[in-house]
Parts: sequence; C-alpha cells; structure tokens
Amino acid sequence: MPSGMFALSVGQEYKEPFRQDAFLGSFYQQHFSEDYGGFAFLRGSGLDVLEPKTGLFRPNFESSIQGLNSDITEAVGYCGPSSEPRYPLDSKLGRITGCFSGNVSNCAEQVDEFKAFGHTFVEGDDIEVILRRIIQGSDIADGILSMSKVIEGSYALIVMSEKEGGMYAVSYPGHWPLIVGVKKGTVALATDPSGFNNLGLSIERELEPGEIVFIKNGELKTCATIPGAEGKVCGFLFWYSAFPAFVYRGVVASEVREASGALLAKRDIEAGFIPDVVTPISYSGDFHAQGYMQEFCRSINAGLVDRIPLPVTPLIRYPYAGRSFTPQDAEARAREAFIKQVPSSSRFRDIDIKFTDDSIVRGTQLKGSLIPKLRALGFTGVHAGISYAELVRGCHFCKAAKEDGDLLAIQHLDLEERKDHLGLTGLDYNTLDDLIKVLAKLGLPEEQVCLDCARRRETE
Repeated sequence: MPSGMFALSVGQEYKEPFRQDAFLGSFYQQHFSEDYGGFAFLRGSGLDVLEPKTGLFRPNFESSIQGLNSDITEAVGYCGPSSEPRYPLDSKLGRITGCFSGNVSNCAEQVDEFKAFGHTFVEGDDIEVILRRIIQGSDIADGILSMSKVIEGSYALIVMSEKEGGMYAVSYPGHWPLIVGVKKGTVALATDPSGFNNLGLSIERELEPGEIVFIKNGELKTCATIPGAEGKVCGFLFWYSAFPAFVYRGVVASEVREASGALLAKRDIEAGFIPDVVTPISYSGDFHAQGYMQEFCRSINAGLVDRIPLPVTPLIRYPYAGRSFTPQDAEARAREAFIKQVPSSSRFRDIDIKFTDDSIVRGTQLKGSLIPKLRALGFTGVHAGISYAELVRGCHFCKAAKEDGDLLAIQHLDLEERKDHLGLTGLDYNTLDDLIKVLAKLGLPEEQVCLDCARRRETE
C-alpha cells in the first residue's frame, strides 16, 4: 500500500480558504492508511510541524488546522504507516521535513552506514534515511539526485524547505504516482486526486518518473530529473489500493473494476453457471460486483441468459472499522478483518452465492472470517470471483507482502487445492492477460503499468 500525501501551495491570486483546502486534500488520502496522520506548513515565521498522531486524520487535525493563522502559503498532509512528516531536521540546507510513499529496501544498510560515521537516529526508518541523504547535497535538488544513487526501492517524496520557502517533490522510478492539480493561483500534488473535484482542482498532469519539481507561490517548475526511471505505475492501485474515483492518465479506477467484474461474469455465462445471488466484499469489491451485475444485465437484454443473479448484502461492512490489508502485524490484520464484516440478520437457504473481491493475498481473512460467516448464513454453495489475477510474486515496492512465500497462490499452486483450503465451492480469477486488456482498452498500455505481482517467475 502507498501512503497518502497531499501538498498545496498558493500564490497572491488565491482567494479561497487555504486551510480548508489543505485539510480536506489531506483528509481525502485517508483511505490509504489509518495508522498515522501528519501535517506540516510554511508561513512568514518559518516551518512548523504538527505532531503526527495515530488514527483518523479528521478528528486528530481538523480543529488544529482550522485554528491556524491565515498566513500559511504551503502545506503538506500525510496518511500512512509511520509518523510523518515529523520534527524538522536542521542542516546546512536549513530546516526541512518531509513525507514519502514506498519502500527503501536497503534502509537497514543505510542506517548502519550512517552510524559508522557517528550519526544517531530517532526512528531509523525510511523517511529519516531519505532526509539524511538529501541534506548531504549542495542544495535539496542535488541532494535528491545524490540520494537516488544509493537508495534502493521506490518512493514518491515531498520535502518542505524553510530556507527556500517551498516544497520539492519526486516520484521514482514512477511506481507511486504524484498527480498535479490546479486552480487559479493554486497548485497541488496528491497521491490520489479523488478529492480534487470537491476542492475545485483540475488534474493538469502527473509528475514524470524521476522528475524533480519545486512548488512555491502557487507555481510548479521542473528543476532536475533522476535518470533511469522506468515509469511503470502500480497496477494494483486500479484494482484495490486507490479510491474508486482515482484517475491516472485518464484511466478511472472504478471503470477498471467494473470491466474486470464484467469479465468474471462473462466467464460464468460461457460456463453456464448463473448463481442465485451475488454480493461484493465491501468496500473493495463494490465496483467489481457492479460490473459483474452489469454484464448479466447486458446478457439478458441480448437474450444470452434467461435469468440473472439477484444482488444481496449478507455481509454488512461496519463503517467504523479500519482497512484490514494495511496493518503490518498479521494478528492485527485478522482482527480488523473479523470485526469489519457483520453478518446480516437474514438467513439464506438452498441458494448459491457468488461474491466478488479485488484480490486474494494470503487468504487468511477469507478462510478465517468471511467464508465461515457466509456458510453460517445458510448458503448451499459459496463461489468467489477475484478480479485481479493470482498474486504470485511479493512486491518490493511497498511494505506489505514482500515475500513470495506469504502468498496463497504460491502456498497452494493447484487451484482446486486452493479452493478446498479456503472452504469454497467455486473459485475463479481474471488472468494477467485480462488485466492487460482491461487497462489497454481504457487507454493505459502494458508498458506503462507494473503488474509484476501477477507474473510468475521464469523458474516456476
């Protein structure tokens, strides 16, 4: 999972309430994580950082941000797995702070190297290593370039500089995007632009992979480029990680999910299987189920089927539970998965149900919670339709599921064995080719998307 970041800079022409926009833009990144939130800003008196807090961004920061003086010109908000942006780091380049999304795969080695030269660390985590590398440069842009030569992994990064009165940003090698939004006298950067419409912002473009930009006084300019960026955005954003309104290069996440759900329905129709009822695993499966139902509706209108499954809600997503994919601790993931889906008080007898979901990673939530709850409601058959392809490779670009051995599709290579392990009557996935075709049809070619997690290694 990426972290959610939102940066906002205003010029003299800006007439709207800056604090409200800065708060809401950050709040609209909440879906990426509920672990930590943070907020930093620049004004005439310099750089200030609100203490990062655990939990939801709105109750933690709304009153603090709205209570700030009106002389703020730049701000950055964060929702992610660590306490960012944290205390300003004082250096020869002045006081800086920052936040990032991604994974520094050689973080431990970097910390050891710094310690060998007498440096001390507070957390010793990715953002602290990144900032310490940056301040070795002659300026921040040079520091980012130098940092990129020794840091391994991937990152979208926003660095706030008191001395320069603005912010630097970069996405390298392009896996985690930063989207540029504009309105008169304003420029914004966001991990996810889903809230732009409500803020009156229009998507202008995405940062190019490796492009280092400087934002100040409501303007954005490119100041350098990290060479060698491959420029493949994370494909999993479209199926799960991002909010359904996420847009990247004109491709909308909800449309990807609907098209993928439709492919699952087409496969069932061709096989002659029509479930009695269909449901999403909400919220992540909502648009996948919508696409599934849409395809059945198109098919009955075309005379290809004589009935369609009815939509039902046997599991009700409790809105105050958190996301169960993001916690790093397996026990915390399992607990959140269990509490967030509440079984309906209705009972279902002698009928088959098809549920849609975005993906299966480890399968622990399905096996330990969701499928037993559906079975207990009385369904004769429980069938799963998974919109993303089989996850067969760990991802080194993020913190979650980095090891191949964590993945259900590696632990149980045989599909029938996997189905039995989960306690399912039926199990089908879209294929890697399906994912590629869905994105290409919507306007995003294969060479611009990372789908490595769905590509089996050549040795298998």
